[in-house]
Amino acid sequence: MQAGGRRRAGRGARERLILDAAVAVFTERGFSASTLGAVAERAGLAERLLGDHFGSTNGLFRACVERAKTELLEATSSAAGLADSPEGMLRLSALAFFNHVERNESTWRLLCSDPAALDSIRAQQTDFVAALLAERAPRADPYRLAGWAQVIAGACERLAAWRASVRTVSAAQATDCLMDMVWTGLAACGDGRVQGGSPTPHNGRR
Repeated sequence: MQAGGRRRAGRGARERLILDAAVAVFTERGFSASTLGAVAERAGLAERLLGDHFGSTNGLFRACVERAKTELLEATSSAAGLADSPEGMLRLSALAFFNHVERNESTWRLLCSDPAALDSIRAQQTDFVAALLAERAPRADPYRLAGWAQVIAGACERLAAWRASVRTVSAAQATDCLMDMVWTGLAACGDGRVQGGSPTPHNGRR
């Protein structure tokens, strides 16, 4: 590896170290009680380095959120790419979601503690699910696709919270629950020629 590659690898490793330390400190203390100094101490680095790179605790928190979004999308999209059927795409991506949340429990708790961060994750995953559904039903009404995606993404979030609270439900069992509820209806849609009228957005008026 060339010197430039080693430097980039070193920066990447140091950033991972900092963000891991930040997640731990934010989760333990809460955002308002966390400082760059506390994160630097946890990471074993100089506080100046964190300030130069992230600017503030708010900048550090945003970096944690962006990393969480990137890693979650990579996990779910990579899993969907392994499937050989529409059902498999949804099943494998849901299973990857539950496994990823479990492996990164501290990060997920941190995201859930901040409404803006959680909304950002929701929007990303809803868009991802909508794209998967569009492959299943390419001629479906866009509003139906958006609605289905909201239902599925919301169900995944609630099932993840349930798993964290009871500690006895496996990722596979949560995935089965999701598929039992949503796939029968989606399969009935076939190629997207859904019966019934298409919803039309309005602002309380017809």
